[in-house]
Amino acid sequence: MKKAIIATMFAISSVMGLAAPAIPAERTPADARPLEFSQEVLRHASTATEFASDSRDVSIAAAERANITAAGFEATSIQPGTRMPQVISSCRNPGATCTLDRSVTATATISGGAGISFEVLNANLGGSYSESVTLGVSCTSPTLGQGQLYNAYLQGTFVIFTYNGTSGTAFLPTGIDCRVQAG
Repeated sequence: MKKAIIATMFAISSVMGLAAPAIPAERTPADARPLEFSQEVLRHASTATEFASDSRDVSIAAAERANITAAGFEATSIQPGTRMPQVISSCRNPGATCTLDRSVTATATISGGAGISFEVLNANLGGSYSESVTLGVSCTSPTLGQGQLYNAYLQGTFVIFTYNGTSGTAFLPTGIDCRVQAG
């Protein structure tokens, strides 16, 4: 996703003359017309504040992001550090340690909320979450006893909200939680 944003931003800056082309282009009178970008390009560009060249660009992006904050949105509970119950990786080695080492791709889940999109939800929560993340599971257990398992779980922020009068919940993955469990 970031590669796509970088490519889009480079393409926009090249068209606008912000990046020097390898070969200077001649401008004809037809090239003087205003540039128009698709809504998709503008949406990606407005959320790419980490690539902004000055604070004015950041404030413009923040203002555009504010336009998608919903008047009908209210977060009634935000619970960071929530562990999901599903085990994503596990090991067992009585009397010794074991290591969990793999990658997992996790996607934000939204239930209810009158069809709220991830983009609107994220904007209303400050814009710091990703819809899909690849997380590295790299945990080493303490010495395990007989019957103990070492499990990895998705961890993230659980949100309870209302959107246009309809209740909803969302889980926004942010990391991994590893812990010893009785097996």
